[in-house]
Amino acid sequence: MVQEIADLTDLLAKLAQSTVYDTFSINLKSLIEEGQAKGYQTQGWYEASWHLADLDDGLQISKSGQDVAFRVNKKRINTFVQYTKTLKELLRSA
Repeated sequence: MVQEIADLTDLLAKLAQSTVYDTFSINLKSLIEEGQAKGYQTQGWYEASWHLADLDDGLQISKSGQDVAFRVNKKRINTFVQYTKTLKELLRSA
C-alpha cells in the first residue's frame, strides 16, 4: 500500500507542477489513466487514495459521484511527497 501511495502522490505532484495555477484538481479515473500512460503500476490506487484523506493541507480528497477527486496545493505537495517517499524507504529497510 505504501508503494501505491508514494506513486500516486508523486504523479499528483508532477501534474501539479506542470500547471501555472496554485492548485490543481483531477479525479482518480483520470489520474489512473495518466499514471498508466506514464508507466506507473496503478492497481490499488483507489484503496490507497482513501488513506490520504485529511493528512495534509497540500492534498484534499473528496468523493465526486462514483469517483474520488483530488485538489492539490502546488506549494505544499512536494513536502507531502517527500514524507511518503521517506515512509516507503523506512518500511523497505525494516
